[in-house]
Order: sequence, then structure tokens, then C-alpha cells
Amino acid sequence: MIEVAQVSKTFGSKGELIVNLFDTFPSDFSIEEPMFVIMDELTVPLFCDKFELRGQSRALVVFSDMNSEKRASEFVGHKLFMTFDDEADGDDDSLIYFEDLAGWSVKTDEYTGIVEEFIDGDNPLLKIMVNEREVFIPAVDKFIVDVDEDNKILTLDLPDGLLELYLE
Repeated sequence: MIEVAQVSKTFGSKGELIVNLFDTFPSDFSIEEPMFVIMDELTVPLFCDKFELRGQSRALVVFSDMNSEKRASEFVGHKLFMTFDDEADGDDDSLIYFEDLAGWSVKTDEYTGIVEEFIDGDNPLLKIMVNEREVFIPAVDKFIVDVDEDNKILTLDLPDGLLELYLE
């Protein structure tokens, strides 16, 4: 992913944002293409409902599901990223979203389980079935050690005792 912009301030009361565009921002940008923001160590896709250039280096943007000044203010100061088809080979060639992990196997040093669902919210969680018990793990990138797309296996390195809280 490449940094393409930074949210500078809110604009109005309906979720509008003023975004400073970097030189890397594509001149042929289409609102069908997602931008990404990293919040709480999660890479979150953002889709534009509205995108209006304001000069050469700024834009007025409204992202989907962002309909209040309070919600929009959470993004002020954050950098925005995009992926490009012609990026060099690397980890960003195909993105996997937490929502796509349902049904995947999960491995830790001591346990194995199955991802049942992704729960989106203020504190996103992965609901995992381990030893016939529901376990809720924070959905954060820093816990992910390996993603095996071919075999649909997610390897996690979790803080000591996190799973044991559920399994004792």
C-alpha cells in the first residue's frame, strides 16, 4: 500500500472531510476504488460516497457510513493509503480482510480452532471456536504471524493467558 493522502479536518456536520492529497494520489482516481486507513492497528477499507477536488492538492471527501461530524473527526490526522495493480510483488498484492476469515483454521503455539465470524465494532473481534468453546480475540494485525491463503490457515501469536481465560 502507498500513502496517498492525509485527513486534515472535518468540514460541515454530515461527515465531510478535507483531505490533503500527496503527489502519489492517482490522477485517475475513481470512487469505486477503496482507500485504506490504519486505525487501532487495523487496516480499514474506506469507500467514497463523494469526492470533489478542491484545487490540485486538496479534496472534499465523504466516506460511506460516515454521517456525522463526530464520526468524521475520528479520522482527522490519519493517513490514507491505496493499492495499485502495478505495485511490485509483495505482501500487498492481495488483501485479506478480517471479514473474509470466517471458516479459516486458526493456529497458536498450543491451540487450534476455527474462525466463526468477524464482529465489527469499536473493538473489532474474531469469534473463534476452540475446544468446543467460543473465544473472542481482538482483531488486530499485531497478533497475526502468518496468513496461508492457499490452505486458509491463520497463525496467531497471542498474549500469554488470553486463550486460557476462556478455556479453563
